[in-house]
Amino acid sequence: MENTNIGYLLHHVSSVLDRHSDQVLMERYGIGFSQFKILMVLLESEGKTQNQVASKLGQTEASISRQVKIMKEKKLITIEQTKNNKRSKHIFLTNKGDALTKKSLQTLNDYHSPMFESLNEKERASLLKILVDLKNYL
Repeated sequence: MENTNIGYLLHHVSSVLDRHSDQVLMERYGIGFSQFKILMVLLESEGKTQNQVASKLGQTEASISRQVKIMKEKKLITIEQTKNNKRSKHIFLTNKGDALTKKSLQTLNDYHSPMFESLNEKERASLLKILVDLKNYL
C-alpha cells in the first residue's frame, strides 16, 4: 500500500533531493548541499549574520558556523565585523561565491528537471505556488 500522508511524502522527497543534490554539488564543485543552502540565503540577501542565516534555514548557529568557516577558507564568502558590536559578524558572497552559487543553482535545476517532465505547465506552476506558499508559512 502506498503511503499518501502529505507530511511523510514531503519529508521523503526532500530527503532524497538533499542526498542527490549533495552528491552532484560535491562531485562537480566540491561543496555540499549545506553550504549551497547558505550561499542561496546570501544570494537572496547579503550581509546576514550567522544567526540570521541559521534562523532562515531552520538550523543551529553552530552548524552554520562550521560551514561558514569552510566557505571562508574556499574564498566563497567574506566576513565583516560590525563596528558597534564586535560579536556580530556579517557574511557576504565573494565574486567567486556568487558565480559558484549561480552555477550550482543552474546545475541542480538541470539535474532535477527530468522529474518534472511528467507535469504540464499548469501543474508545474501550481506546484511552485504551493511550495512557495508552504515555505512562506514556515
